[in-house]
Amino acid sequence: MRMSMLSMFLVIPFSINLHKHKHPDVKNHPIQQKEIYQGVDVSKYQGQINWDKVDSIDFVICKKSEGLTLEDIMYEYNINNIKCLKGVYHFFRPQFSGIEQGKLFLRGLDTVQLDIVPVIDVEYTKWWTSSTKELGTKRLKDMIGYVEDNYGKRPIIYTSPRFWNQYVCDGMDSLNLKLWVADWRDNQTPEIPCGFNEWTIWQKTSSGSVVGIDGRVDVNITKNIDSVLTY
Repeated sequence: MRMSMLSMFLVIPFSINLHKHKHPDVKNHPIQQKEIYQGVDVSKYQGQINWDKVDSIDFVICKKSEGLTLEDIMYEYNINNIKCLKGVYHFFRPQFSGIEQGKLFLRGLDTVQLDIVPVIDVEYTKWWTSSTKELGTKRLKDMIGYVEDNYGKRPIIYTSPRFWNQYVCDGMDSLNLKLWVADWRDNQTPEIPCGFNEWTIWQKTSSGSVVGIDGRVDVNITKNIDSVLTY
């Protein structure tokens, strides 16, 4: 994910079938086999990844969409070539309807075998201000509700602590959301934003290196892979 500089230093017309999405070829629930699972998140900024060479990671979460109309240009390639556990995320734009963003995000997911619960990426953009945060938070709640009602799973939230605490926190603690936290400081544990009980995925750095991916890439860990799976 591309977090804004502020987030870094603060630490980051179509129709849709309205019945709940069915997950094709649902797998048996895996047994936790490792203490720590390592993964990456990717988008168009990583270019064309050589997935045949990417064999050192356990999971990948790729960008699917953003706002009302944007589909990541590398989404189809990535989702069809990832060799390990995979998931998708949507970059939330608070100036737009959360329900309409939910429709864009879920479009086509009923034909994809996702292993990881869908993610909503909530980061600082210039639209987040003291005067707009209440409306932005309402729209985020709308999107969370839409995804849960129509996909059948409550989405994971990706965010950074100080941004979330400043703009989004009020009224979110009752939703019992799972947290993917961005905290790039070299600490033993990440900071937990208000309204969350614990972290589920931790994005530890934006400058990781993985064979098969050109340039730097976000690196993440989870200590409980079962907690993020769709099955």
